Order: sequence, then structure tokens, then C-alpha cells
Amino acid sequence: VGALQSQLTANLSIGDALAAFYKGSERVEEDEFDAFTKPFLARYPGIRSLAWAPRVPVAEREEYEQILRKQGLPNAVISQLDDQGKTVPAGQRDEYFPATFIVSPDGELLDKGFDLASRPQFGLAIEQTSESGNLVGAGGFRLGRPENKTEAETGAETETEAEDKSQFQDQPSGVYIFVPIYKKDVSLQTAAQRREQLQGCILAVLQLGEIVDGVAGFVESYGLGIQLFDNSILAPEERLVYARPAPAQGETPSA
Repeated sequence: VGALQSQLTANLSIGDALAAFYKGSERVEEDEFDAFTKPFLARYPGIRSLAWAPRVPVAEREEYEQILRKQGLPNAVISQLDDQGKTVPAGQRDEYFPATFIVSPDGELLDKGFDLASRPQFGLAIEQTSESGNLVGAGGFRLGRPENKTEAETGAETETEAEDKSQFQDQPSGVYIFVPIYKKDVSLQTAAQRREQLQGCILAVLQLGEIVDGVAGFVESYGLGIQLFDNSILAPEERLVYARPAPAQGETPSA
């Protein structure tokens, strides 16, 4: 347990590092975000992706979308998933948290402009992290890009089934960590103040398998297996998000 906790702590250190980076910078540009985060991704393979999602009030939505279009994305909009799991323009709401800077070692897991808060679990995590000032995680999702299936292809799937099979398609389970970034030189004494002064949030996508594999040899040397459960998932039969069986008797543990 201690070895696994140390491995998780090491991977989560990127959250504190990025918070300090933003706090010490007047303004962070995309190339600066890219240059700062890539060494962490190279060092910690359990971090699948890092993203910056600014807080965009509805009154600033059109301006934000125009900026994306000027960056070479002519049809860019703040987006979400519809009931069929297809990417569509985000619905009307008070504010958005679109993924804007995205760094992934093996291809982006999110589309630029995808509103993280459009997923209820993510929206709740963003609310909790903004009001507490602490890292907050959401888990039990699959890692992957949307497939933009048509209605005919999705058939009679439920909303939850279609969503799970699109934005996070056929990939290992991941944990999504949200880190709040606040405006500078403001009072953050209360939850209400922290929420009001929220500038945006960092999203760190962690792949459990990569992290656990880093300590698997140590655990297996004691003849033990590993199972990780996410109790935030409502269906008990779906809570197992990682399993590695104990080595067979006489089998050499993994390196």
C-alpha cells in the first residue's frame, strides 16, 4: 500500500507544480504550457494527458470561440456530447470549462473546446475543487477520443451507454484529477470567494494500469495480487477498475 501511495503521490505532484507555475506567471501561453508539462509526461507514464480549461462565462463564449477559429480551427465551438454520444455545440448555461491547452504523449484524449463541465461527474469535481482549493478526482471513465457515431450506429443504446462508448471509447480506466487555478492577489478565505475568483482548472488524466504496474513487482514479491475499486461508481459490478492477479506458485514476479 505504501509503495502504491508513493507512486500515486509522485504522479499527482504535477498538480502542485502547475498551480505554482500559473501563480508565478502573468499569463500562460499554449507553447509555455506545452514546454512545462512535457517533461512530467516523459517522467511519469501514468499521466496520459494534461489540459488547461479556463472558466468562460456565457457572455464571453462567442469571443472564446472566435479565438479558437483564428488559431486554425475554422469550425471550432465549445462542445459537449449529445444523448447519442456525438460531439455537438454545447448547450446554453452560465459558464463553461473548455479544454484549451491539451498535451498528450500519444495523441489528444479530448477535443479542443470540449466543455469538461458538461459531464455531470466532471462538473461536480470542478465545483468541489474550486470551493475547497484542493485536488479533486473523478474516476471510472474510459480513456479515448469521441467516435462521433451516427444515430443509426448507436442504435437503441441508453444515454449513459452511448456516452461511455464515445468520448472514452474502448480504453483502460482512468482517473481525472482537477486542480483549481485562481486569479492573483485576491482573497480566498471562504468557499464563496474561491468560487468567485476561479480562473479555470487543470485536468490531469491518470491511467491506473501504468501507475500500478510501477509497483507490481514489489507487490508480487509477496505473492499478492492487486485490485482497485472506484466506489463513486453507482453500479457495484462496475466498480472494479483495475485487477492484477497474484503470481502463480513458482512464477517469477514482474520486474
